[in-house]
Amino acid sequence: MSAQTFDSLNAARELEAAGIESEQAAAIASQIRTVATPNSGEIATKSDVAKLCAEFYRALWLQAGGIIAATVTLVKLIPGGGA
Repeated sequence: MSAQTFDSLNAARELEAAGIESEQAAAIASQIRTVATPNSGEIATKSDVAKLCAEFYRALWLQAGGIIAATVTLVKLIPGGGA
C-alpha cells in the first residue's frame, strides 16, 4: 500500500480560485497538510507489530505458567489432594 501525499500548493490554488485570499488559502492548506501527514515516528511497521505480538504471547505464557503453578500448589495443600 503506497502512502498518499497532500499537494498543499494545489489546494491553496483551489482555495484561491474559490475566492479565499492568498494568505488565508496558504495557511489553510498548510494546516491541512499538517493534519493529513502523519509523523513518520508514529506509524507502526510490520516489525513493530510483530514485536508487540511476541511480547503479548510471552506475557500470556508467563501468566498461564503462574496459574498452573498456583493451581498445583493449592491442590497439594488441600487435605488428600496431593495423595
